[in-house]
Amino acid sequence: MDSENKYKQQIPMKKKSQHTDSSTTVVLKQPCRPASGTPSKWRTDICLLFLLGCLGQVHETLVSGNISGTWNKSGSPYVVIDNCTVLSGQTLTIEAGVTVIVGETLELDVFGQIQALGTSAEPITIRGVSSTNFWYRLYVQYGGGPQSEFIYCKFSDAQKALELAAYGGNVSMQTVIANCSFANCSNCGISGTAQSSTYLYYSVVEGYSPTLDCSINNCRFSNCNNGCWFWIQGVQWYTGAGYANAYAGANPKVANCIFELIPGTALGFSVGNW
Repeated sequence: MDSENKYKQQIPMKKKSQHTDSSTTVVLKQPCRPASGTPSKWRTDICLLFLLGCLGQVHETLVSGNISGTWNKSGSPYVVIDNCTVLSGQTLTIEAGVTVIVGETLELDVFGQIQALGTSAEPITIRGVSSTNFWYRLYVQYGGGPQSEFIYCKFSDAQKALELAAYGGNVSMQTVIANCSFANCSNCGISGTAQSSTYLYYSVVEGYSPTLDCSINNCRFSNCNNGCWFWIQGVQWYTGAGYANAYAGANPKVANCIFELIPGTALGFSVGNW
């Protein structure tokens, strides 16, 4: 990046050796403190880097802002130091064996497509800095186009680990979630929303009716306040000729899943207007 030298910082860290102590230098090749950052967030980033250095993980990839392309094991772990976005029309692929560490209260927003394809031998791990530093969510909004997939992924330490949203258009969101685990989530493991909308077309009110048709198979939910929760939200618009309605639907397929240590609701639905 053009301003690379401006933001370079060197943070010395001690690295254990069998023979002698030596010093390792980590060079930050992007802003560690964005212009909109807060002092507390700055301290969290530094603590995160120090923790990884103590663990011997000095080749992490720092990510923030717009993201796409492929995350592979050679760049792992990927450390999210500010909110990330996959733009519409873009794809982020996360390969098997990758670890993603998300800073406290941060989120990844996907308006395009995400393919997180782990294996039983090499699952993908998406977690917080620690079990008490909760990241916010991985948010996937669908308005048409290719569907997203999460296979053999281990989510933990989030408020909402995975949030699905079907908005706008008469679309069917068919995200596939299989062989994944959701643990230590303060709100829920998976949440989903199908929300209708209306628009005015040549003085006639028309409506969009999206549906949430995701599949959740062979997943485990443990130590989360809630397991899965789905919201279905219609809309009503008043015109001079009366009321116009638009509807939404949810048909999630949940099969062969285990819910354990869930103090709230394992599987819940809520229906209403917005």
